[in-house]
Amino acid sequence: MSASLPITMLQMIGLHSDSQANRYTFSRNPWPFPQLIHTTNWEKPKGYFKGWAPGDNSILAQMYRDRLPTWLPEAPPAGFCKWLSSNHSNQVDREVGDGGGTGCICHETKVDGTFYNPVNDPLRITNQDEEILDILSDSFRNGTVKIKHIALIMLESTREELFPLQQGSDIHNIILDSYKGRKDGDGVNALLSQLTPVAEKITGKSGCWKRTNGSDLAKVPIPEWNDTTQDGYGGINVIGGFTAASLSFKSLAATHCGVWPMPVDSFQESEAQSYQPCISQILHLFNQNKGAKTASNDFLEQKWLTAFFQSITDKYDRQDIFNNEMGFEEIVAKDVLEQRAKTRSELEVINYFGYPETTLKTHVRELIEKVQREKKRMFFSHFTSTTHHPWGLPRDPKRIEYVNTQGKMGWHRDFNSYLNTVRFQDAWLGELLQLFEQHGIANETLVVLVGDHGQAFKEDITTRTGTYKNGHVSNFLRSECNFNLYSSHDLGLAH
Repeated sequence: MSASLPITMLQMIGLHSDSQANRYTFSRNPWPFPQLIHTTNWEKPKGYFKGWAPGDNSILAQMYRDRLPTWLPEAPPAGFCKWLSSNHSNQVDREVGDGGGTGCICHETKVDGTFYNPVNDPLRITNQDEEILDILSDSFRNGTVKIKHIALIMLESTREELFPLQQGSDIHNIILDSYKGRKDGDGVNALLSQLTPVAEKITGKSGCWKRTNGSDLAKVPIPEWNDTTQDGYGGINVIGGFTAASLSFKSLAATHCGVWPMPVDSFQESEAQSYQPCISQILHLFNQNKGAKTASNDFLEQKWLTAFFQSITDKYDRQDIFNNEMGFEEIVAKDVLEQRAKTRSELEVINYFGYPETTLKTHVRELIEKVQREKKRMFFSHFTSTTHHPWGLPRDPKRIEYVNTQGKMGWHRDFNSYLNTVRFQDAWLGELLQLFEQHGIANETLVVLVGDHGQAFKEDITTRTGTYKNGHVSNFLRSECNFNLYSSHDLGLAH
């Protein structure tokens, strides 16, 4: 930090934020490493890279702040308010077009209209000035990779080392240790090999499941997903990725909008204006620029339909407000599921938030069919939830004892319940990908899977379970993978 926290907090209390004199109070603390931001280290703009020149007299930063993009419509859609003309800077709210019929409002800053400036950010690290990796650029150049649709799937409380679980990992050894003297290792491994087979296929990371004599365990079938990708091929898998926040909604904002979470409790981001547009808002801009064209067979000319699906309530901590601010055209959550259910017996409550993900299957199918019928492109955002506390499951799936919970090992029960939900989520991902296969969109859909955060248990830190007031690294390491069935073949993404 560039200033002492107590002093900065006293400044916050003692100064009136709207005062002209105090407008820049919080941005005038001296940078603690001046040699790093010296003008000799500044970088000029190049291509999509806007340059890097942090400092008080940065011409490049001023140019970025003053520029008005040529692609910006006269009535900017929601999310692009920072580029509004300076003569509107004293307004608090101003109606703007959104290109998607969502009727969103720009909530402009009340003081001077200053927004985040990446050129003036001393902490910003980017690779926008570098070329695309050769293995990817060749395939992109020859046009063999077709990405018509995008599915962004956020995986609730999904730890990196469980996407997939691998033999010999620390978490695998913890499970084996719980069975010492009670069950042979081959039997335990045979059971664990069935935990995350879909994650193995998606990432291209083998679970490396072997018997004690060195022979391979039998290949695990995946009845939910008839995938034809050859073994060892998968998506671009990020190893060692850290979440932006251990609170799901703050992570959701970071994933969808690329913004850093506010260092305050609860989802205050839902009440604030993002300093840059979210994905769905960018797609609405594309739609607006395409105008009132008739549906085209060329998918690059087609408009986007944006949707957000989850099987639990979106009323907790203002998530529904934030989803609406992002401009999703179709939102399916607990209340919509209840409205559309023919009978309540179709819905089975599994936790204090709502229903299992499988409740969404019919609605996902209808969304895909609508997109195909109307000749549109799909941005489908989906947030899983079953892997959240209290780790409840529908009645049908059989509970399996992955970890020894007998006798003195009873303290493993929470972790074992979590592992059962991990298996349920893995199977659901298989069902979801099979839906894409059945509707013929698998080879043209970029599937991005990312954990919202991890989940610590007593197996990690004996004093506490969960993310609340718990800084254990297991809460912050998350799964991340970009996966496209077609490109995984064409790009040769073998791991």
